[in-house]
Amino acid sequence: MPLLDYLRGKDVAFITHWHPSHQNPGDRLLREAARQLFCKAGVTVRAEVTGDTVQPVRLELEPATTLVICGGGNLGGYHYPEDGTLGLRVADLYPEHRVVVLPQTYVTPWDAEGRKLADRVLGRSNVDVWLRDGASWYYFNQDYHKGWVEPDTVMDH
Repeated sequence: MPLLDYLRGKDVAFITHWHPSHQNPGDRLLREAARQLFCKAGVTVRAEVTGDTVQPVRLELEPATTLVICGGGNLGGYHYPEDGTLGLRVADLYPEHRVVVLPQTYVTPWDAEGRKLADRVLGRSNVDVWLRDGASWYYFNQDYHKGWVEPDTVMDH
């Protein structure tokens, strides 16, 4: 399913792991590209927060609000273990909301704690994940059977 079609007309809370102190221009581009995607899809952003990699923020959200986790990171634990589980921890705080993870790379293995969290969250019917490359899509779908592949938002929209 194309991401643009999936998001069309939704109300969202946008969660990004990017923080000004990181000084990472790639993450900043992905955040800005996501904002452009929201405009193109007619998305209403009800809240935008930087995810704290220690304790994600708990927002008061309308039931129909979709949480959108910024793309560009890694689902897994090799290089950025905190960012690799941020979306999962946010989704864990909001089991009653639809959660969308924008294009990510899926890497394994998870550490033991990350694997437990991944299994608990990614198996839910309310969590949808877009992968940014064919290899990630292949391995993710072997484990969870519900990912879509689409380039990073900065590349496609």
